[in-house]
Amino acid sequence: MKASSLVALACCAMVGAAWAKAGAKDVTVKGGTVERQEAGCWKIVCPAGEKQVDVVFPAPTSDDGATAMFVNFYSPDLTRFFRFIVRVFDDRQSGFQRFFPHPPHSGEWAELRLDRAKGEPANGGVPDWGRLGSVKFTIEVASPEGGVVFLGSPRVDCPAALRPAKAGERRLMWCLSDALGRRKDWDETAAFLKKNGFTDMIVLSSRAATAFYDSAVLARADNWPESVDNLRDGIAAARKHGLKFHAWKTCWQIRKETPKELVRKFEDEGRYQVSASGEVNKGWLCPSDPRNRELMLAGYKEFVDRGADGIHFDFIRYPGQSHCFCPRCLKTFSKQMGTTFSSAADIRADPATLKKWHAFRAGFISSVVCKAAHYAHAKGKEVSAAVFRNAPTDYRDNGQDWVRWCNEGWLDFVCPMDYFQSPDMFRGYVMRQREWLKDSKAKFYPGIGVSSAWPFQNLFDELNLLRENEIEGFTVFPLGKNPEETVFPKLFAQ
Repeated sequence: MKASSLVALACCAMVGAAWAKAGAKDVTVKGGTVERQEAGCWKIVCPAGEKQVDVVFPAPTSDDGATAMFVNFYSPDLTRFFRFIVRVFDDRQSGFQRFFPHPPHSGEWAELRLDRAKGEPANGGVPDWGRLGSVKFTIEVASPEGGVVFLGSPRVDCPAALRPAKAGERRLMWCLSDALGRRKDWDETAAFLKKNGFTDMIVLSSRAATAFYDSAVLARADNWPESVDNLRDGIAAARKHGLKFHAWKTCWQIRKETPKELVRKFEDEGRYQVSASGEVNKGWLCPSDPRNRELMLAGYKEFVDRGADGIHFDFIRYPGQSHCFCPRCLKTFSKQMGTTFSSAADIRADPATLKKWHAFRAGFISSVVCKAAHYAHAKGKEVSAAVFRNAPTDYRDNGQDWVRWCNEGWLDFVCPMDYFQSPDMFRGYVMRQREWLKDSKAKFYPGIGVSSAWPFQNLFDELNLLRENEIEGFTVFPLGKNPEETVFPKLFAQ
């Protein structure tokens, strides 16, 4: 939690510099300020005119078995910085250093990893990692306006025991349309999941208007092989290998698999979303159009009637605050409010009106969840959703009221997409999500991103966190190039 005592300024005799001290042990910042965030990271503010900011952490506990140290960082605008440098010191101020001269994309978490064997020694190196003293993260600022960087605490990458799973732990896997490893073979995929201890497979079966199976209500996806039917083949494979099968739809989205004639038809009928600036977005159908809502429901009903064990919502939201301001949305909202609104600016001009607009948008999304859930539950099927990770802003920005869906009993389980390289960030969000869901009967299976490019230790830490806090399961999303081939056997096959 944030507290006013988290950051205290003190004068430093050396060159008259100001240092900011945080409530956590011995974390200091020279040239800027530091604040502990609820999500588990540190917010570093680099003030205007400052060219360099140094953040000093106590080195994490280590021993000679450690192989690497790393720091995760993020900024909404990395163009404001020249480079980032990590230095690891022992008590004699000798150590390794690592430079990151070219920032990655803004808005993405990045990692500075200092490998013990590959790190460049400074002042003779650090022969004994068990005697490390401190870690310095240097931010070289390019913009005269300063900037903001978020940091995770330094971590040591070394072998660690994975806590054993308790009986009944549920392991779910998001499987893209062409199956794990792009196999297009659901029997092989299901066998692989079973071997690695998974209990459920969530299979991408359709987009908003197109199907990766032989559908009676949706168009067949362009260039999809006639011989591959994700619903029929996926269900059969799940039954054979003792897994549960959840049919996964990406709602509202019109992607490249959609036949061109259908794309034109939706445009002619005015069924797309419109941005605040008046641009038609052909990638998203508008939830205020009853034809679009019926299309979503028809797809989910077909999943149920074809024998899936559950239905799974994804992209069950708006793309952001800038959507949708189509003529239908404006007209419907105006009628509801008893006042004419002709633009986004009209709605945003008054905070009270904007608050009602958020509820108006969320209502269309929630109505689809509610109706599909009642249909599925009446036939004994499970209902679940992949959701964003921050409930208050998810509702405001995207119309995704997922805590309500859990509290109302519409969802049997929910899977927030907690894909982080940083275990600190993962911990912060998971614990907040559990608190939001404390009054719900819905199960909570956090989404874990698994990548062969991420430190293996991070995945251990994330699984251990879930098991230590008696969270009953997790949902895995494979990131990057086939991590299931390299990571899964080491992580899950036990």
